[in-house]
Amino acid sequence: MRIILDPGSTHLNKWENIKSLIELAKEVGAESIKWQLFKLTETNTNQNNIEFPRELWHDTVEYCRKVGIDVFASVFDTEAVDMLIKEGITKVKLAYSQAFNLPLLKYIRDTDLEIWASGDQESFPHYADVKLFCVPEYPPKKEFFDYVPTDYFDARNFDGFSSHYIGLSEDFDILNQNVWKIIEKHFCLGLPEDNTPDSLFALNPKELRTWAKKMKEL
Repeated sequence: MRIILDPGSTHLNKWENIKSLIELAKEVGAESIKWQLFKLTETNTNQNNIEFPRELWHDTVEYCRKVGIDVFASVFDTEAVDMLIKEGITKVKLAYSQAFNLPLLKYIRDTDLEIWASGDQESFPHYADVKLFCVPEYPPKKEFFDYVPTDYFDARNFDGFSSHYIGLSEDFDILNQNVWKIIEKHFCLGLPEDNTPDSLFALNPKELRTWAKKMKEL
């Protein structure tokens, strides 16, 4: 199983946390760490620690390469796309909310970047090189995969799974029933001060080690 780990906003805008997240991802055997390069909006400016510090992007990429882990990012604007290209990164992720952001998609398609995108059967990212199935509800209901009709969901249309389930067991059950060989998962350092939106469904280090070991066995 190819593991893509996403810290989301749990870096808390601190370089020491960014380094620790990279080291943890490498320790558990993840193939890639994927950051989120969004900008704060008027609706979330009260949380000024959730935006990735773009001035640290070069140092982050360099540290990933020093540690020996692949790095890329979800992008939400064209400046972020240029940041990836400048660092020689070869792939880019479009989150579920951005999968049909047409101006952004057109900008990316005019580059040589490999496109990864999250979607589902109703919002299917047909253009993507790598398609990850994503339940847009965060966190999803545990019974989603039990009641979803077969004419809506066909696992064969996707290359992997972008999981926002809380904990471990749902991922094991779902991946045992499907054909995917890629999983994307949120993780964190388990810091007491981490009350960011992503920390709710992020695995702490102890959980992550258990989860990653089991994923590698699938």
